[in-house]
Amino acid sequence: MLAAAAVCLLLAALHNEQATLSAPITTSFSGEYSQNGGPWQPLDGNTEFSALDGDIVLRGHFDHELPEGGRVNFYLNHIGFSVYINGEYYTMNTVMELHEMGMKLTSIPSVCGRQWDYWLSPGITPEDEIEIRLHNPHAHGNETAYRDFLNTLCLTPNMSDVLDKKLEPYCRPFEVVGWGMMIAAVMLLGAAVASVVMGVSVGGILCKYGLLAMFAGAYFVFDVVNFSFLKGQLVFNTYGRQLSLMLFSFWVGLCVMDGLTGKRLRSARTAMSLSALLDLSLLLLALSGVMLIYDTQFYWMTAQSLLCLALLVCCGWELRRTSKVNRGFLLSCCLLLLSMLVDLVFGVGESIYSQGTFTKLVFLALFVYHVTRTLTDVVIDHQASVRAKKLEAELEDSRISVMLSQIQPHFLYNALTSIYQLCEVDPPTAQKAIGYFSKYLRRNMASLSERKPIPFEEELHHVESYLNLEKLRYGEKLQVVYDVGPSDFAIPALTVQPLVENAVKHGIGKKKDGGQITVTTRETPEAYVITVSDTGVGFDPAKPKQDGQPHMGLESVRDRLTTMCGGKLKLTSAPGQGTTVTIAIPKGGRTL
Repeated sequence: MLAAAAVCLLLAALHNEQATLSAPITTSFSGEYSQNGGPWQPLDGNTEFSALDGDIVLRGHFDHELPEGGRVNFYLNHIGFSVYINGEYYTMNTVMELHEMGMKLTSIPSVCGRQWDYWLSPGITPEDEIEIRLHNPHAHGNETAYRDFLNTLCLTPNMSDVLDKKLEPYCRPFEVVGWGMMIAAVMLLGAAVASVVMGVSVGGILCKYGLLAMFAGAYFVFDVVNFSFLKGQLVFNTYGRQLSLMLFSFWVGLCVMDGLTGKRLRSARTAMSLSALLDLSLLLLALSGVMLIYDTQFYWMTAQSLLCLALLVCCGWELRRTSKVNRGFLLSCCLLLLSMLVDLVFGVGESIYSQGTFTKLVFLALFVYHVTRTLTDVVIDHQASVRAKKLEAELEDSRISVMLSQIQPHFLYNALTSIYQLCEVDPPTAQKAIGYFSKYLRRNMASLSERKPIPFEEELHHVESYLNLEKLRYGEKLQVVYDVGPSDFAIPALTVQPLVENAVKHGIGKKKDGGQITVTTRETPEAYVITVSDTGVGFDPAKPKQDGQPHMGLESVRDRLTTMCGGKLKLTSAPGQGTTVTIAIPKGGRTL
């Protein structure tokens, strides 16, 4: 029985301790107050007073005992406090100390900000007379700071995380979303850098929207009271919050201008320039110690409200003239600007946990929508690009096959015609030519169907084999000169040899005394250059051919050069002066 009773008492004690630690105990203060040295007035939960109307002194009692060592927590919105117990000074924060000494906070700006603070109770009973003095050093912005102080009074055990756990459901979602946006921003900025490296024109847009997401995410994080990544760094968090808010709003304006044209764009650019000048001036005043960064917020919010209104007018004006493609973007801009204007003017949804709530929710919804839509478009475009490249490859392969089918029969026809003519006038030479032709077919037939560039030396073998056959036909009337320099590069199969065929058949073959064909190669810093020239009859390239014969088309050779290696072909000719064809093969991936 005793053992069972001991176990029950132990469980009860543990249960009681768990309940005590599970949530802060709300602490109420009742009594009277005096503002700015005025008369004492009753204080209760419904008392209305503004923190902008001067200092306030609270005098009264706590509604329950505050045990020794307990932590009395409260929210300070850029104000100072001091506490007196039974007429004796107990504790004071730095803001109040500076005020008591007649000093300005601009000399030590790091002591003022939004934070949860506390003092340790020395053991306070409901009968103890408590006096709390509150001081607001700012002229604008934190009107409800005194009421927030009273409404957030709560008791927790010392050195515990009970208050943090209470605040976490209100603050953690904003912090998580903020970090998520900043991670997305880093990815967008990385994509922007990659776009610049690859020469894609969207790098500037990605950079702009990446910075917008970065500043938005930073504001989400900095606006979380006591949950920023540098918890307890009051001045850093205060400056970071205001700077990220300024930069986010400014970048929203820059993005809005992407959807404007004409007079609307010029008007928006002028408004943005004035806003940037004001922002810079306010920052310089804060950094020089003339005024606190928090005090610049009133002037910035006033100017920002006018800017949002001006940009809304520009967007509405543009909507009447814009295309359907741009209309969705402008509507998103209008929605975001309207949410910013509502927050700036009316402060919808603001609390000690979050400010700019409406803007945050609208921006988050638009951010998710546009990111999802962009990713969907990228996937669709990628799939379409893959299909297009596949079809393009199939088309190019088909074109190359058609070109080769045109070239191969032509070469075979010319070679067999030459052997046929030799059979009538010189049978032994014809027999020798058949041997050359057979050897040529066995060695080179495989390369005739090549659909990718081959070594130039192999192409040169084609040329030599063909000219050997033609020399048997023309004899001394056909002179060939090879002036080959560099040869360690690649070229599409059957590129030079068809040019030589043209030189023989339409140049040298039509000249009574014959002539000379010269094949040269040279190297420049940018390309390998191949020249095929003849001293034949020549022709006027501007005039169409009138002989009715099936000529070897230079266009097919030019197309294959462009398609397979990015090469170029140039022809010059004149009647009686011969013909010169120059091929340039750019250096790079095709070089052997």
